[in-house]
Formats: sequence, structure tokens, C-alpha cells
Amino acid sequence: FDYLISLPDNADRAKAIIEAMESIEKDYGNLGGILPKSEYQEVDNQVLGKLLRTLNPDELKTVKGEVFGRIYEYFLPQFADQKAHEADEFFTPISLVSLIAHVLDPENGTVLDPACGSRDIDVLDTL
Repeated sequence: FDYLISLPDNADRAKAIIEAMESIEKDYGNLGGILPKSEYQEVDNQVLGKLLRTLNPDELKTVKGEVFGRIYEYFLPQFADQKAHEADEFFTPISLVSLIAHVLDPENGTVLDPACGSRDIDVLDTL
């Protein structure tokens, strides 16, 4: 991330982010083909730079716990609604995921979720 932040304004940030994602996928085979890549090419280079700098304050470097999960949950509906509806894809709001996990009260074993997307229910169940 520090490398991406340090890129000069004339650098192709989308290309650098895509290369970083590919490097992560190479190091962690289970992430192969999962990390987003093409979306970055749709964003203006200057906007990417501003976004990277916004996500890099000193305060974020020391956070612990579920902060990034909460940030993700906050932004997901804002970005997902339009794209998801265009592609006929939908996601379950985390509040509903929490309710489902609480009502089901699953124990150790196997849970079948044939329509799973980001696997929020599985992740929440482990917490």
C-alpha cells in the first residue's frame, strides 16, 4: 500500500493496483481470480490517487478490530446497488445476515448456502 501511495501523479495507478492484486493472488492461491481488477481502469487516475491518500491517514494505520469490516459494510451498499442491479446480482445487508445467523444458531457442522456471494453468513457465524 505504501508503494501505491508513493506513486507520482503521472504514474498509471490502475495498472499498479492491478499488478498488486495479481501479486497477492500469486502469493495466496486461494484468492486466484477473486480480487477485483478491471474496475480500477474505469476510475480517473487523479481520483485513484486521492482515494489512496484518503485511505492512508495515520489513524487508519493503528486501528484494530472490525474497523475495516465496518468501513466495507458502509460502502458496499453505496457501490453495489447500481452495479448489482445492472448485473442482476444482489447482496444481503449485514443486519439481515446477523439476524439469520442468530435465528439459525448454527452449531459445528456443515452449512449449505447455495446462493452465497461474499459468504457474509459464514464469516459472521465464526465470530
